[in-house]
Amino acid sequence: MSKSKKRKKKHRSIPKAITPTGRPVAMISERIMGFANGFIMGGKDLEHKQALLNVACSASNIASTPPPKRQQLLEAFLRKHDEGYSQVSPEQHAARRSDLEKLIANKLRLYPDDRRQIISAQYSRNPDGTEMVHAAALRVE
Repeated sequence: MSKSKKRKKKHRSIPKAITPTGRPVAMISERIMGFANGFIMGGKDLEHKQALLNVACSASNIASTPPPKRQQLLEAFLRKHDEGYSQVSPEQHAARRSDLEKLIANKLRLYPDDRRQIISAQYSRNPDGTEMVHAAALRVE
């Protein structure tokens, strides 16, 4: 009579994407909060934080484009953003430009090789009161 041995189940972890230098690629939501946390957390409520998250995602997408096209995309974003408001003062426009330029610079400084384009991002509050970002992105080669 042979004794059967219990086999331990091996837990397989989901493999993480690896960069050419061998470093794991962070989730896109971690990257967003990495370069824009202070900006997003300046929101007054969930709706305002979602709006700021949307701006941060646009900044990330602009930063992920080739340098010659960034300025054109920045101008297009500001023009479209200002159209959504009835009256935008020159000071408000300058503040929006400054915020966007800082976000782009932060993203490029922290994650210069990450060219993923963010296609969706949601700011939410869990039942326990913690807040988090869920995001999806496409890798652009």
